[in-house]
Amino acid sequence: MYGIHTVKSTGGEIMRKIVNIIIWIVAIGLLVIYPLVSRADEAAEADADEVSAFDKGSALFEARDYEAAKAALLKVIADSELTLGQREEVLFMLGASCHELGNLTCAVFYLENYLAIATIASPHLIEARNRVKRIKNPPPPVVEAPKEEPLPPPATMPSPAEEHKDAEALAKAAEPSRGIMPNWYVWTLGGAALACGVGTVVYGVEALNREKQTHSQDIQSRAEYRQRVDDMESAQTATNVFLLSSAVLGASAGVLWWLDLRESTPSNALSLTPTPSGATLSVAF
Repeated sequence: MYGIHTVKSTGGEIMRKIVNIIIWIVAIGLLVIYPLVSRADEAAEADADEVSAFDKGSALFEARDYEAAKAALLKVIADSELTLGQREEVLFMLGASCHELGNLTCAVFYLENYLAIATIASPHLIEARNRVKRIKNPPPPVVEAPKEEPLPPPATMPSPAEEHKDAEALAKAAEPSRGIMPNWYVWTLGGAALACGVGTVVYGVEALNREKQTHSQDIQSRAEYRQRVDDMESAQTATNVFLLSSAVLGASAGVLWWLDLRESTPSNALSLTPTPSGATLSVAF
């Protein structure tokens, strides 16, 4: 009985040892496998994020939202490992986005990097080459042809009557205008009329004095009286002659001045209006 019990106890210890060994193996396995599994999950999540960012950038590029596509694609190419095909696509889309945004330096950089790894079978090879060529060799600016201005209508020739009127107008405009100042002969006649007027006054006064002398009481003889009467009549005659001459010369000067004014002044600026006592000369300035 005692021997059998010992065998059973030994068998139980062996089982416990086996269980302990299994537990230790499982624990060690968990310690080793868990980090590997965690890393695999993180890699899978990173791959999922990578695929999601790549798809997002591609979708934005296809939608022609080049600014947002550029930002998304820069994040993809900087933070992840890409396959060769994906890298080609990202480089091309980055270069094309920069080109469309007007950043030519950025466009040339990414497009040339794309061409460096692209193969003959790459789908965007020709387009990338054309874009680089257009950037480095831009076409000359288009110069618009000057617009032709319409020709002016032909000038109409004036009629002979109009030419004659124009010639007369030019001739009148070329003539020096004398204005209202009289000519030399008007001044001469006016001066002579003034001198005759002075003579009229002088001889008129002399005639009055002679007339008084004829009525004086100091006359001694008939011959003296007759002499004084002759002197009075001579003074009166001279007075009348000077008065008539002054009137004629003054009238002549006035008429000549009026004729000059008619020639040098428009007809509507000079008018002679008859009045009961004579005539009125009106000059409009």
